[in-house]
Amino acid sequence: MRSHSTLVTALAFAAWCPAFGQGPPAAPAQDAAAKQAPAADLRSAFFVLQDEFDEAIDAYRAAMAQLRGAAPDAPRPVAPNAAFYPRYEVLADAGSVDAQLWVLQNYTLSPLIGEAARADKRARILRAMASEPSAEQYTGLVRLLGSEAMGRGHLTKEESMALLDLVIASVADLEVQATAAGTQASVIDVRGGTREQRMPAIEAMKAVAARWPETKAGQRAGGAAFAFENLNVGQTAPDIVGADVDGNALKLSDFAGKVVVLDFWGFW
Repeated sequence: MRSHSTLVTALAFAAWCPAFGQGPPAAPAQDAAAKQAPAADLRSAFFVLQDEFDEAIDAYRAAMAQLRGAAPDAPRPVAPNAAFYPRYEVLADAGSVDAQLWVLQNYTLSPLIGEAARADKRARILRAMASEPSAEQYTGLVRLLGSEAMGRGHLTKEESMALLDLVIASVADLEVQATAAGTQASVIDVRGGTREQRMPAIEAMKAVAARWPETKAGQRAGGAAFAFENLNVGQTAPDIVGADVDGNALKLSDFAGKVVVLDFWGFW
């Protein structure tokens, strides 16, 4: 019931923030037909379009490879992303979450700018969330919102953090919840700052680790908090506990006052 009420809120926000500007450029007939396609067919339609896009990308890369050593003024091929953008928009507007994510990840190709772009992007994110995305799709949205919150997109930090709150409240998957909360903690981190400046982020990461201890994201947050607190220049190294090659227990403090040579090795 929590998820239902939250998604109703998301839809209300989407209605409040409609897309601005004109519709997408004309698309091939099979893309236009997707607007009337049942939801069950949208994923198949996305993969058909994705296969076509992948072929176009391969052709583009092959053409670029042939230009190696060519004159600087030689004609250069055009990347296919811009030509495909309106076709992905058609599928996204028909309800394909996969296509919506593609559009959001390639939003620099949108003809919208300024406040119109910001409102359209926000509405697209909310529509994707209201379409009951999979855990994998939610993770893609979390990455996008993290980038937006860092100032690498159109949304404000406050909007992005609020949308991450909405993800945490909407999704049932604990890993996604922890990833969203960990992303929020990373956003508030003052990278390169003093320990005092980083304390809000450290406390947030500890909270993620405490709330979602069994998730990978929670464990990463806990490890990051430990590193920020204990692995700084000038601090005494934590007492690492382990075993030697013969299985005998040892800890770093056993070697206090002695010269220690560390040999890092592995297999690749």
